Amino acid sequence: MRRAQSQTGAEVEVQAATLLTGFLDEWQRYCQTQGSTWRLASDDLASGQRIMEQPRALRATLMRQACALCGDREIASRIMWQSRADHLSALTDEQQREVSHHLQRASGGSALIAAVCRHALPFTADDILTMLATFANHDIHYALYLPALPLFKAMRASLADAAVMARCRPALQAFRVATDELRPSRAQRELSRQLDKLLALGAAGDAHVASRSARISGASSSPSSR
Repeated sequence: MRRAQSQTGAEVEVQAATLLTGFLDEWQRYCQTQGSTWRLASDDLASGQRIMEQPRALRATLMRQACALCGDREIASRIMWQSRADHLSALTDEQQREVSHHLQRASGGSALIAAVCRHALPFTADDILTMLATFANHDIHYALYLPALPLFKAMRASLADAAVMARCRPALQAFRVATDELRPSRAQRELSRQLDKLLALGAAGDAHVASRSARISGASSSPSSR
């Protein structure tokens, strides 16, 4: 197997998308044949095991792609809302199939994100910004349908890099402000706390850099350095 480091960015994107599609297809087949995924873990499936065997950089790319699945759940919700708005007593058969399709794939994506993000991943600043933009492009409430806490925890190592944090801080701050619009709940409070921790990590890094710069500046201006 070629490691992700030897592949071009486009090749990694294609491979990640292929793995993600294969996993979601297998997850959906399980849903349709077994009827419930209550006790199903992503690595119970052969496609999930293959993903867990991939290099960490490729898994980071796959997680960024998986975040778009919040749109699947939003599509399903809109179909159900439209049904109520039209005063229909029930969804049509076609609507039921479409809702089921989107909810099954969204639940599979959530399970996969939770499993892969048990370990820190080498997210780039672009990865993080894309995931935040994906959340922002949908109703903020749908961030709570994904395992957002493991995802943000997995970003922590990458955001410890001052350059990555500098690029991502405005988007993180905007997302943190948006969480205040959510209805108060345990999930909302935990998400807000995790974002506060990430932003505090960046503030601590800024303070360290400022302190180090001050020491260097003071040393260079002292009489003994002249």
